[in-house]
Formats: sequence, structure tokens, C-alpha cells
Amino acid sequence: MSGAARADRQPSLVRRAMIVNTALSLIAEQGLAATTARQIANAAGVSLGTITYHFASIDDILVQVLQAQTEQFERRRSTRLAGCSDPRERLRRFLTAYLDPDVHPPAMWHVWLDCWSRAAHSPTLRDWQLARYREVSDRIAAMLADVAAPALVPAIDAKTSAREFLALVDGLGEQVAIDTELGADAALAILDSAVDRHLRAFP
Repeated sequence: MSGAARADRQPSLVRRAMIVNTALSLIAEQGLAATTARQIANAAGVSLGTITYHFASIDDILVQVLQAQTEQFERRRSTRLAGCSDPRERLRRFLTAYLDPDVHPPAMWHVWLDCWSRAAHSPTLRDWQLARYREVSDRIAAMLADVAAPALVPAIDAKTSAREFLALVDGLGEQVAIDTELGADAALAILDSAVDRHLRAFP
């Protein structure tokens, strides 16, 4: 019995997980543009028909890859936030987690770069990405409201600040992913300084 045949006999959830994990490894290694459904099938040990049965397209697989990565990241970040009751420090830890390679591995940034590029032409990826941004932005805005009395932090200001923080995180993450001269430690220092400057405006 071939490897593909053995893998295809696994339960449906196991097959999906195998495909997603394999896709993550291939995309992180060689990029989304160079990754095909046939490559994923061969590497996962399943038939191409199994791929098309479980996923409508490569974009559908990528969404599942991003979702799996995000869930793993959130678990690691939750550990970082556990026991932190100070609102300012909690916000700082929430944001800097994106640039900490132990919490947000570089491979995640490589996949996100591919996602950003492809999302401009893929409704599937665009919808998932926008939903993720809204979720994170709302969490940051809520944290900012905790930093100061809500009456002193109008909702629009909190939302604008959240977008500013996300833009800075994304920009630094992209630079770390492609610029060998900017290491994770330097990027973290830049972000930490920016967060500190921003929070000084709050009473």
C-alpha cells in the first residue's frame, strides 16, 4: 500500500491537519507562488483528490494555514499575558509579542507576506485578513481604553491608535522578514519605544 493510500485511510480531521501542516512547511520554505496542490499532496502523503475534496483552492488551504498559525500564536501570547494586570504593560506585551521570534516565529511573517500579496486578488484571503485585523484592532482599542478613563479616550481615538500600532507592527515584521540588518531585538526596541511614547499621552 502506498504512502498516499495509507494517509488517505486516516480520519477526515487527521487528513486535513496533515495537509495544513504540510502546506505550512512548504509555503514557509519556498513561498506560496511556488507551492502547488500536487506538491502538498505528495509531501503530505495523500492523493491529489483528497486535497480537492477537503479544500476548494490553494487560497482555502492558505486560510487554514493562517488560522492554525494564529491559534498557536495566540496560545503563546496568552502565556505571555498571563498574570499581567497593569494595563500599560499588558498592551506592551500584547504588541511586542508579534516581534518576539519565540512567540511569533519568522516563518509566520513569511506566510503573512505571501498572504498580503495574494489578498489583493483573492476575496477568500481578503475577507479572512480583514476579519483578523478587525478582531485585533478591537482588542487593542479595548486595552487602550483600560489605560486611561474611558471618558478621556474617545472611541475614534482608540481605533485610530490601534491602526497605528498595527501598521507599525506589520511594517517592522515585514522588515525583519526581509532585511538581515534589522534583527528581532532591534525591531522590538523600536516598537517598545513607540508604545512608550504613545502611552505618555495618557494620564
